[in-house]
Order: sequence, then C-alpha cells, then structure tokens
Amino acid sequence: MVTSILCLLLGIIGLIFINFTFNSTLPIFELNFIDFEQSYFKIFFIYRGLVDLVRIQQKVVAYITYNSQLLVFSHVNFPEAGIQVPKGTVGPKEDLKDAVLREVQEETGLTKIFIKEYLGKDEMLISYPKIEEPVKLNFFFFHICVEEQPKTSWNWLEKDPHPSGLLPDDIIEIKKYGGIRLQLYWVPLNAIPPLMANLGKFLFKLF
Repeated sequence: MVTSILCLLLGIIGLIFINFTFNSTLPIFELNFIDFEQSYFKIFFIYRGLVDLVRIQQKVVAYITYNSQLLVFSHVNFPEAGIQVPKGTVGPKEDLKDAVLREVQEETGLTKIFIKEYLGKDEMLISYPKIEEPVKLNFFFFHICVEEQPKTSWNWLEKDPHPSGLLPDDIIEIKKYGGIRLQLYWVPLNAIPPLMANLGKFLFKLF
C-alpha cells in the first residue's frame, strides 16, 4: 500500500514537471480510490497544469416506460422543483444497476421492473451549501421497463431521501409527514414536458 501511494505521488509530480517544462496539455484523469469525508464522495484529480481536488458523487437516473409512456413526478410540497424522473445517489460500493432499481422502488413503489438498457453518462460540476470544494456529479442513465400494468397516477412517500439533495422545505416536510410526498403520473413519449436540469439528456434514445 505504501509503495503504491509513493508511486502515485511520484507520478503526479512527474506530470506537473512535464507540464511546466514542456508546456504540454495532458488529458483529464480520475482516480477513485480513497474515501473522502463521506463514503459517497471520492477523491478526484483533474490535471490542468495543477492538480485540483474535487469530490465525486455518483448518481443514477431512471427512464421508466410502459406502453409508450414515461413515468414522471412532481413534488407535492414544492412543485417549483419542476417535473422529474426517479434518480438518486449510489451508495458506497453499490453496483449501478442495483442502485437504479433501488431508487425506482424507493421513489415510486414499483417492484415489478427490470433494466432494459444503459443509456449513457452525463457530468455536472456544482456547489453545495456549506461545502467549499466543488462537487462533480456523474449521472448514469438507465431505461427501466414495468412488467405489469401500473396505475395511471398515484401519490408516493419517499421515506429515506439522500441528505445531499435536501432543501430546507424538504426537511420540514420529512419532519411533518415522515418523507417527501411525490405525485407520479405517465406522459406519452411523444409529448414529454421539459424535465428539470439535465434529466432529459438521453430521452432521444427511447424512440
């Protein structure tokens, strides 16, 4: 272990020396090997002439379909959050496929589901309140299918939301209702409303 760490440090020093000596541009690289502050954050080195420390958080996003319809939801208490699809944070050492199936069950209550395909990855660099360093979010998108006919619409209580994405209003709602209230419903694939942030990134692959 000590030898590996020394080799890593020497390699980083060597890359910095090459850059300043030859003014070269080297590619970005990631090293996800050390837990950082919280188990869902990893150390991330970006080489741009210097080595910056950025936290990584892995996310999964689920496009759930049934009979040419997509499942979406809005927050009962906070509709201003926009129309969304199920998503969430990957746990420590959790497989991405296990994570997306877990998130679907936690946010929708659906259990008769299966993964049809992996759609792609998107990245976003953001800042959280009370965290000085930026956080790099890796979003992994999956197409999920429902095996049996679901309800047309329903309300669901997400009882164990990940703390990293909670807003003050969410915390108040959790204390009052025991979770975050979601209103779920289906929309036709040819009439999907705009989704929050980057959640619509890979919708085109559903057609």
